[in-house]
Amino acid sequence: DVSHGNYGSPTGTASFAPGKVGQAFSFDGSGWVELPDSPLYEFTTAMTMEAWIRPNDVSNYRQIISKFGSSGNYAYQLGIAPGGRLRADYSGNGTTYELLQSPPGALSVGTWAHVAFTFESGVVRLYVDGEQVATFRSETGITSLFSTGATSPNIGRDPVGLQHFVGLVDEP
Repeated sequence: DVSHGNYGSPTGTASFAPGKVGQAFSFDGSGWVELPDSPLYEFTTAMTMEAWIRPNDVSNYRQIISKFGSSGNYAYQLGIAPGGRLRADYSGNGTTYELLQSPPGALSVGTWAHVAFTFESGVVRLYVDGEQVATFRSETGITSLFSTGATSPNIGRDPVGLQHFVGLVDEP
């Protein structure tokens, strides 16, 4: 992160490839970028996560950006769900969570897409290429995100290490 000096550490087989804007992170399913846990990533009532992605697999769960550790440290994550769905998970207490998914086919293999997840006082929205593809108001009353966990954010996988991205992620 050039503007705040929060440099990530490429791990495993994470590499670089030509991206949408300059170079992109390239993930083959066994690499990721880990960011240092920082107050800059502790959001409460509002946030936006976005990235350019070019997935090579949309048939499995694949995390793009995640600060969603084990139970007790759930916060937020943006990823792919089977069928080319864009998905966001978010928690208000670190232990339980809600999710929002787009309809199937929102994402395609080998195609660049700009994806975004917004949270504003319990209203969640997902966007693909600037078009809103899903919206949801918390059913359980989540109006602020869990912000006291100790999970380091990851790009290209969830911090537990179960859902690795396959493809390119640019400008997260």
